Amino acid sequence: MKPSVSKWIIALIAAFIVTTATSVALPNSGDSSLRVEKTDTSHFPQIKMFLGLATKKQATGFKVWENGREVKDISVSSKASKQPVDVTLLIDVSGSMKDKPLDDAKAAAKVFIERARPDDRIAIVTFSSIVTRVADFTHDKVELVKAIDELSADGETAVYDALFESLGAGQNTKERRQNFILLSDGADTASKISGEAVSELAGKSDIPVSVITLQSSEFDPRLLEEIAERSNGRLLNVLSSEALVELYDSLAAELHNRYQIVFKSRANKTNVGVKIEAVVGGQSLQTIARLENLPRRPQPVLKKTKATVVNRLGGLANPWLAIGLGFLAAFLLVIAFANLILPSKNTLSAQLKYYDQLRGRKVREDKKPVSGRAYESLIDRVRQMSARHDFTSYSQQKLEQAGLPVKPHEYIAMHLLIVVGISLSVFFLTGSLVLGLLLIALAVIVPLLAIQIMIERRKRVFGRQLPDTLDMLASSMRAGYGLQQAIVSAGDEARQPTGAEFKRVANQTQMGMPLEDSLKKMAARIGNSSFKWVVLSIAIHRETGGNLAEILDNLSASLRERESMRRQLSALTAEGRLSAIILIILPVVEGLLLAYMNPSYMSLLINTLPGVLMLTTAIVLMAFGGIWLKKITNIEY
Repeated sequence: MKPSVSKWIIALIAAFIVTTATSVALPNSGDSSLRVEKTDTSHFPQIKMFLGLATKKQATGFKVWENGREVKDISVSSKASKQPVDVTLLIDVSGSMKDKPLDDAKAAAKVFIERARPDDRIAIVTFSSIVTRVADFTHDKVELVKAIDELSADGETAVYDALFESLGAGQNTKERRQNFILLSDGADTASKISGEAVSELAGKSDIPVSVITLQSSEFDPRLLEEIAERSNGRLLNVLSSEALVELYDSLAAELHNRYQIVFKSRANKTNVGVKIEAVVGGQSLQTIARLENLPRRPQPVLKKTKATVVNRLGGLANPWLAIGLGFLAAFLLVIAFANLILPSKNTLSAQLKYYDQLRGRKVREDKKPVSGRAYESLIDRVRQMSARHDFTSYSQQKLEQAGLPVKPHEYIAMHLLIVVGISLSVFFLTGSLVLGLLLIALAVIVPLLAIQIMIERRKRVFGRQLPDTLDMLASSMRAGYGLQQAIVSAGDEARQPTGAEFKRVANQTQMGMPLEDSLKKMAARIGNSSFKWVVLSIAIHRETGGNLAEILDNLSASLRERESMRRQLSALTAEGRLSAIILIILPVVEGLLLAYMNPSYMSLLINTLPGVLMLTTAIVLMAFGGIWLKKITNIEY
């Protein structure tokens, strides 16, 4: 089935949206970056660049490019990582930080203090409506922890005042390397200093500002992001305060992950673009810096630094490959869905293709567009594989029972694309193997369950419509129609899915298939036991003769009585079925709640042999209980 132009357009738009969302999310999925903290050109053409690596892992190699040309002779030193550092912790203690956010912030600050080296100094500045320096630079961790414990939340948020005062004080103490770590959960509401003034001061200082933002109703990171960028720091968005402890622990380790690169410039231009690549744990971290006015200014202006993360997939991958693969997966996935969901033109050729009658009809390949040939090539490959492993007959049976106008190999291709699309998306977004395997398993099982649900629902609807359909056939035959003409009339007049099934019987009969065979195929396809009795009655009548209209009336009356009895039994057993559902779900929900509220208590069921045996026994007994309750409430009639 070749997709129409509208389906291709819809697929392209949808794939673009999915790929854009994925590519936007990719940079935020990791916390690793490489940045240039300082550049020294006082001995030009020798250039020294001091790098900060925002990850716990050590770099195993560096490469440098100057104006697009790789620099072969470079010197790399990690002595900078041994230098002591002064860190100012700026903590938001406004009213919006009350209770859990402030408690988590205190715990995170304590972890940072404990991870600091003995020769590092830490100062603590808090801000709400006013700015308070609760602890000046000191090595005394006990004093710092005591100051943290005394913090309380109240008032407005004066984040710009806190930054301005701290940056001004930092300009007077340049003998030691400095870093600022700012934590806030909202927009500035009380500062006398503007955010633009703080951003300008941050750009002039050599103090990187790492800004941590907790998302809230007042969340506004725009100016804070500009301040972090201009100070050569970074902005870290945190969805929940529970992640602060791990984040501060990582920041403490990153403070001393610094390197110095020295190389001789060979550029003849006054402006030099430098790209640096660091290999860290199988990833390539890249940063780009532009140095301006080198001959006239010993300290060049670091115009812009941009960090990127490049995943190494066999040494050939880059972010554009990830985006490209994501776009390809999304595009093929949407094409498969478009051919399943969007209706095609109701032409005679389309109807005949539905019944696989024009499979031998060939179209000249040179007249087909490239997209059509690629799509048909994919479908042909899936058709060959499914035929080789005998998947086609099973898929065709299920699709016919569900009433889906899709060929087996097209469904198999769509199913495979769903699995591939989900696996690629999970890999590039999370990198979690366990989550990826879980979602892949769901991607394999859920479509099969969905088709089975569609089959059961279609069977129930057909069963409810069958008595009215038999009355329609009987009335048509009393009006002088033959059985075949009555079936054609039922195909045109009956509701779905009955009308479509009888129309298919009529089409098959017109193409030469015996009526009895068409009805038997329909009965096997529908899977309704009552209709099998109808087909058997029609077959006996065609051999022995008699009044078929009267037979159909009797069958219709019997089916109505049977449906009435079924509903009565369903009402009588409703309480038992509800009890069964509650008895099965209640232990599971209770176990999950206990695991959430007291994980250590429930962990005994998993981490100890008696616990595992008890849990296994409970699951087996629940399974037997569920089967038993189903047998009790399932009354055959």
